Amino acid sequence: MWRAYLLIAAFLAPVALWNDGPVARLANLALQLAAVVATGVGILRNRPSARRAWLLLWGALTLVFAQNSIWTLQDLLRLPAPPSDLFVNWLSYTAFLAGTAGLFLLAGRGDGRAPWESLIDAGIVTVGVAIPVWSFLVEPQVTDYDLGPGELAGRLIFPACDLVVVAMTTRLWFTGARSPAAAMLTVAQFFLLAADILFWSQSRSLAEADLNRPASAAWLAWFTLCAAATLHPAMRELGAYSEAARSRSGTRGRFLLLLSLSLVGPLVTALQAHATVIGERVVVPVFTGTLAVLLVVRMQRINRLARRRADELAYRATHDPLTGLGNRALLADRLREQPHSPSGPASPDHDGTLLLLDLDGFKLVNDTYGHPVGDRLLVTVAERLRSVVAPGDVLVRLGGDEFAVISHFAGVPERILHRLREPFVHDGRELAVTASIGLLPLRGSSDPLRDADLALYAAKAAGRNQIVEFDPGLRDANRRSDALRQAFAAGELHVRYQRMDMEPGLFSARIDWPPHDGAELVAAAESAGLVKAIGAWLLNRACADAAAGGFNVAVPISVTQLRDPQLSGTVLATLARHDLPASALTLVPQGTAPLERLRAAGVRVGLAPAWHQTENEVRNAR
Repeated sequence: MWRAYLLIAAFLAPVALWNDGPVARLANLALQLAAVVATGVGILRNRPSARRAWLLLWGALTLVFAQNSIWTLQDLLRLPAPPSDLFVNWLSYTAFLAGTAGLFLLAGRGDGRAPWESLIDAGIVTVGVAIPVWSFLVEPQVTDYDLGPGELAGRLIFPACDLVVVAMTTRLWFTGARSPAAAMLTVAQFFLLAADILFWSQSRSLAEADLNRPASAAWLAWFTLCAAATLHPAMRELGAYSEAARSRSGTRGRFLLLLSLSLVGPLVTALQAHATVIGERVVVPVFTGTLAVLLVVRMQRINRLARRRADELAYRATHDPLTGLGNRALLADRLREQPHSPSGPASPDHDGTLLLLDLDGFKLVNDTYGHPVGDRLLVTVAERLRSVVAPGDVLVRLGGDEFAVISHFAGVPERILHRLREPFVHDGRELAVTASIGLLPLRGSSDPLRDADLALYAAKAAGRNQIVEFDPGLRDANRRSDALRQAFAAGELHVRYQRMDMEPGLFSARIDWPPHDGAELVAAAESAGLVKAIGAWLLNRACADAAAGGFNVAVPISVTQLRDPQLSGTVLATLARHDLPASALTLVPQGTAPLERLRAAGVRVGLAPAWHQTENEVRNAR
């Protein structure tokens, strides 16, 4: 709609500006009236958030149209001039007040306020424009004639009003308004400034050429662009303060503009050929001094804003956005500040203790209820941790459901564990979440995060919901896990078979990983998370060798494999792959030493398909 209006106005504008005849002047009034109507339609249609500001702009257009109508009809109908121009001037002054008030509100946060940066920048631009306006436009008129106070005020009021419009327009642009509606509205105000300067120059005989037609074209452009801006949908949000204003307040373009304006005073002084005493010694120095003060204040605010942004960036770089806790970078900084001397016994009260804690059951909550619930749970955990740790302790979120604490007080791990055991309630449902904690005295550790993580993994492997303090033996276990991972990937594991006396032709399959024994192999596989992978590899290799050698084979099955619901499918698929009869394979569950002791004592041990097995469902395993 706004495009169509601009095209129609551009098409009819030459008719309104063709000459000074009645048809052209009436066409000019018609286009002004169309702009007033279009502005009202745009306000009703788009329903802007800053409705009061747009109504004030519409009022300004209406009053200027009324003033132009009076002048045009008086001239065309050859009516006698009124005894005083007070009423017509009153329309102009009221229009200026309404327009500047509307621009002031549009540049605000939605409640009429804008950042101080934009207000100061607008003042700098306005003073910078005021210096040449005074020197080349106003000063010749107010000093060449012997004017009384009333006539002097009349000659100064319109330039002063135009400078106020410049200030409000600049303020609007500097508050971050970059939409098409804001651009058209900004350009419109500078057309208004140009029209007033041209009209003022013509009426005060400052120019020999006829400037009435360019002035009329500039006024018509002001009407048209204001109406088009109102019709544009982007005007709905114009007037609501955005953080974009602050993000642009220190841009290079604005800085160069402010710097160039600081040179206006000396440049005007150098170019002005016939400066008066009042202009040279009073007005221009006052304007130049005001401009310098505003520039100094603005530079101070830019420096303050830069420091605040640096602080904000530093905070964001070291804090978690979800919980507000510190992050891994903050923990690394604090760990570098901690003493790591290996001499002397560790003392939590002096050297500090690093706690790594992981939420048990968080993944299930996240998968069951969704990520929003998981995020709220993490925020609740952070609040509980804040209530437990002592002042001066470091509390961070490392990522996911893992947190860390550097504490200098005894008893903090136990309080954390107790606090997190309390139920978490969501929509009337209790969420079962606990914590596993790895504890590391900071003195004597060259890699605190690694060692505390080993303790945390040991706590989870030991059954979760408990605290495990770091032991140097965990490093050896970790090295064995890494070595097993590499050996398995490189194919360095071998299968060794041993004849079993209990059944002819039955051989037991065992993994050979020299120089480590079987217990170290199992522990390393559990630590590395390779139990299922190595178990499946052993089953496949043993079945292949049994099929090729024609013997029966007994393959150990770990407790972790027994918990796998896909175990039966894996076994049957392996038998089918190697064409090995099911009777040729014997699965030997591992980790049943307590059951073996009970069986030796006479307790009957059997395998049952369910907890509620009947007597017929039990098969004797003796």
